[in-house]
Amino acid sequence: MLPEVISDWKGLENTLLDGERNIRLAHLEAQERVPVYSAILDNETSVMIRFFHQPDGTSAIFDRHREATFLSHPNLLPCLGAGFTNLGGEPFVYGIYEAPNTLLSTLLEGKTFSPDETRTLCLDILDGLEYLHSVGLVFCNLDRSTVARCGDQWKLCDYSELRPEGVGYVNETRRLLGALPGAPPEAYSGVVTPSWDCWSVAHLLRTLAQPEQPPTPRNSENGTASRTPRAPRDLAEPFRSVAAACLLPDAGERCTIADIRRQLTASAPQPPIPDPTFPEPVRQPVPRPDPPPGPFPQPDPPPVYTAPAARGRPGAAAILVAAATAVALLVGVSSYLRQNGVKAPAAVKTSSGERNRARVSTEPAAAPAPASEVRKVVDQWAEAFRQRDLEAHMRLYAPSVRRFYLKNNVTTAFVRQTKQSAIQSAGQIRRYEIDNVDTNLTTPSTATVTFDKTWDFAGKTRHTGKVRGELKLEKQSSGTWQIVGERDLKVYRQTRARA
Repeated sequence: MLPEVISDWKGLENTLLDGERNIRLAHLEAQERVPVYSAILDNETSVMIRFFHQPDGTSAIFDRHREATFLSHPNLLPCLGAGFTNLGGEPFVYGIYEAPNTLLSTLLEGKTFSPDETRTLCLDILDGLEYLHSVGLVFCNLDRSTVARCGDQWKLCDYSELRPEGVGYVNETRRLLGALPGAPPEAYSGVVTPSWDCWSVAHLLRTLAQPEQPPTPRNSENGTASRTPRAPRDLAEPFRSVAAACLLPDAGERCTIADIRRQLTASAPQPPIPDPTFPEPVRQPVPRPDPPPGPFPQPDPPPVYTAPAARGRPGAAAILVAAATAVALLVGVSSYLRQNGVKAPAAVKTSSGERNRARVSTEPAAAPAPASEVRKVVDQWAEAFRQRDLEAHMRLYAPSVRRFYLKNNVTTAFVRQTKQSAIQSAGQIRRYEIDNVDTNLTTPSTATVTFDKTWDFAGKTRHTGKVRGELKLEKQSSGTWQIVGERDLKVYRQTRARA
């Protein structure tokens, strides 16, 4: 929903953006939900700018864009950062993106998508959504104004509603029921799961078949619509079936991203059947030459032994014959050993207690490290950041960090650069505390620690918040515990205001 504080967005063309970056707005590309401009960054780079009104002074959208700079996927439009500005006397956050060719909303003004084009669009979008879900994020913002065309690919291009999967988002998501046409019923309860994006896929398919419709009003306490949306009758198959399977009020009953992909690929056009008047040539088997006769005669095949039919229990004669054969065999072996000077090994008698002691001594079991050692490292980690001691803070990280927020397999140099930037921008650290700590020793050498992290920074902006964080630690060969993973699991609250 566009803010009314700006009456003429077109009038901002060719103006220098009042913010921390050198950005000149060039052309208003769209203003369906939020104003979108083509712009020039630092007088040389073409970018796209999206504006978001923030009258409550929060920094949630700014933080989402900052975290989105770590995302990397062919079907996600790269985010280059974000900033704050004032337009018409009101605070705005702007996101900076790589410049796409065009937006889907612009193409739909004068184009009808064929089934093949719709399938290609959906498969690209599904790839981007699947990547976000794999890192624990939900897009929460899919419609024709948040999809862009770049070269020969479709990409998601708006991270203002990007959220970690979880619950407790009532204050954020309930307002979307009146602003975002593709918001599902569970938005009323503050539940964010990948099923949200599946519902939005159906909404996107609807917009390809008919003009954009305003959000469906909710008139009940649980947020369900007065009439459940249905797939348009004029939507071709398999898209109508996909939309119908996604538009289920119960999020647990909706089809998944994988289900949607299977339906779309199963119905894809098959290669043409060859013309029967020009049959494929029949491949004749190539005869193998007989092997040349070797200098050694080939052995006869081994005889096939056929067991005689059972005729009841063996008689006494058969038993005596078998016993005599066994005795003769043992006598022959003993005689051979004596003639060749080989002594038979003496029998060794061991008690059950000795066997158990031997088994225990050969199977060392590493005792799990006490949780106090892991907790000590976590406390040192928090205290070092609180004291702005970057060196002490970085000594607690392993040389390679497998997960660092939204990035995988990063070096400590990258972690150091990020932490240094965070400490510098924090300014005065009035509060940085962790509590409600839960330590889980998954193996004797690995541990996962979750905790509530609360902070209050007074830099150029007053930044406060509380999140549920996670650290993963491993015990190194030196015996010390080091951090190999760090991320936020859930955002309780977060505010940013100019000092």
